[in-house]
Amino acid sequence: MSNARSIANLPNGDDAPIYACRAFASISDSQTVEITKGLTSYTYSGNNHNFEFTADAQPPDANYVIVATFKYLTVNYPAFASITAKSSTGFSVRTYNRDSATVAYGVTVAVFY
Repeated sequence: MSNARSIANLPNGDDAPIYACRAFASISDSQTVEITKGLTSYTYSGNNHNFEFTADAQPPDANYVIVATFKYLTVNYPAFASITAKSSTGFSVRTYNRDSATVAYGVTVAVFY
Protein backbone atom coordinates (compact mmCIF):
# COMPACT_ATOMS: atom_id res chain seq x y z
CA MET A 1 0.00 0.00 0.00
CA SER A 2 1.37 3.44 -0.90
CA ASN A 3 1.76 6.20 1.67
CA ALA A 4 -0.85 8.29 -0.15
CA ARG A 5 -3.47 5.55 0.16
CA SER A 6 -2.72 4.74 3.80
CA ILE A 7 -3.22 8.33 5.01
CA ALA A 8 -6.95 7.61 5.43
CA ASN A 9 -6.04 5.20 8.23
CA LEU A 10 -4.18 7.79 10.33
CA PRO A 11 -5.82 8.68 13.63
CA ASN A 12 -6.55 12.40 13.83
CA GLY A 13 -8.68 12.55 16.96
CA ASP A 14 -11.98 13.12 15.18
CA ASP A 15 -13.70 12.51 11.85
CA ALA A 16 -12.25 15.57 10.12
CA PRO A 17 -10.54 14.75 6.81
CA ILE A 18 -6.78 14.94 6.40
CA TYR A 19 -5.59 16.81 3.30
CA ALA A 20 -2.08 15.76 2.37
CA CYS A 21 0.51 17.38 0.14
CA ARG A 22 0.13 15.37 -3.09
CA ALA A 23 2.54 17.26 -5.35
CA PHE A 24 5.32 19.82 -4.97
CA ALA A 25 8.11 21.46 -6.93
CA SER A 26 10.99 23.83 -6.37
CA ILE A 27 12.20 25.85 -9.35
CA SER A 28 15.58 27.60 -9.18
CA ASP A 29 16.28 31.24 -10.03
CA SER A 30 17.39 30.10 -13.50
CA GLN A 31 14.09 28.19 -14.12
CA THR A 32 15.66 24.77 -13.48
CA VAL A 33 13.54 22.16 -11.72
CA GLU A 34 15.38 21.36 -8.48
CA ILE A 35 12.90 19.12 -6.66
CA THR A 36 9.60 17.67 -7.80
CA LYS A 37 7.09 15.04 -6.76
CA GLY A 38 3.75 14.38 -8.43
CA LEU A 39 4.41 16.83 -11.27
CA THR A 40 5.49 15.65 -14.69
CA SER A 41 6.27 18.85 -16.54
CA TYR A 42 7.13 22.48 -15.95
CA THR A 43 7.22 25.32 -18.48
CA TYR A 44 7.76 29.03 -18.04
CA SER A 45 6.07 31.50 -20.37
CA GLY A 46 6.12 35.23 -19.64
CA ASN A 47 5.10 35.55 -16.01
CA ASN A 48 3.39 32.14 -15.94
CA HIS A 49 4.84 29.01 -14.35
CA ASN A 50 2.89 26.04 -15.77
CA PHE A 51 2.79 22.64 -14.08
CA GLU A 52 1.22 19.30 -15.07
CA PHE A 53 0.42 16.44 -12.69
CA THR A 54 1.75 12.90 -13.06
CA ALA A 55 -1.01 10.34 -13.65
CA ASP A 56 -0.83 9.02 -10.07
CA ALA A 57 -1.00 12.50 -8.51
CA GLN A 58 -3.91 13.91 -10.54
CA PRO A 59 -6.71 15.13 -8.30
CA PRO A 60 -10.25 13.92 -9.10
CA ASP A 61 -11.28 17.48 -10.00
CA ALA A 62 -10.07 21.09 -9.75
CA ASN A 63 -11.07 21.42 -6.07
CA TYR A 64 -7.60 21.47 -4.52
CA VAL A 65 -5.36 24.00 -2.81
CA ILE A 66 -2.08 25.36 -4.19
CA VAL A 67 0.43 27.13 -1.98
CA ALA A 68 2.90 29.14 -4.05
CA THR A 69 5.88 31.16 -2.88
CA PHE A 70 8.77 32.78 -4.67
CA LYS A 71 11.87 34.78 -3.98
CA TYR A 72 12.00 38.41 -5.08
CA LEU A 73 15.40 40.02 -4.96
CA THR A 74 14.51 43.69 -4.47
CA VAL A 75 14.00 44.93 -0.91
CA ASN A 76 10.84 46.93 -0.13
CA TYR A 77 9.29 46.26 -3.52
CA PRO A 78 6.01 44.32 -3.30
CA ALA A 79 5.65 41.19 -5.42
CA PHE A 80 2.82 38.69 -5.74
CA ALA A 81 2.03 35.13 -6.81
CA SER A 82 -1.45 34.16 -7.97
CA ILE A 83 -3.05 31.01 -9.34
CA THR A 84 -4.20 31.81 -12.88
CA ALA A 85 -5.42 28.41 -14.10
CA LYS A 86 -6.38 25.20 -12.35
CA SER A 87 -7.68 21.85 -13.65
CA SER A 88 -7.43 18.18 -12.77
CA THR A 89 -4.41 17.88 -15.09
CA GLY A 90 -2.37 20.91 -14.02
CA PHE A 91 -2.18 24.54 -12.95
CA SER A 92 -0.44 27.86 -13.60
CA VAL A 93 1.08 30.31 -11.14
CA ARG A 94 1.72 33.91 -12.20
CA THR A 95 4.41 35.96 -10.48
CA TYR A 96 4.64 39.73 -10.84
CA ASN A 97 5.61 42.90 -9.01
CA ARG A 98 3.50 45.98 -8.36
CA ASP A 99 4.20 47.25 -11.89
CA SER A 100 3.25 43.87 -13.46
CA ALA A 101 6.85 43.30 -14.49
CA THR A 102 8.13 39.76 -14.88
CA VAL A 103 9.23 38.15 -11.65
CA ALA A 104 10.69 34.68 -12.07
CA TYR A 105 12.89 33.98 -9.10
CA GLY A 106 12.86 30.69 -7.18
CA VAL A 107 9.25 29.48 -7.31
CA THR A 108 8.05 26.77 -4.92
CA VAL A 109 4.60 25.17 -5.10
CA ALA A 110 2.74 22.58 -3.02
CA VAL A 111 -0.63 20.99 -3.84
CA PHE A 112 -3.06 19.66 -1.21
CA TYR A 113 -6.25 17.66 -1.66
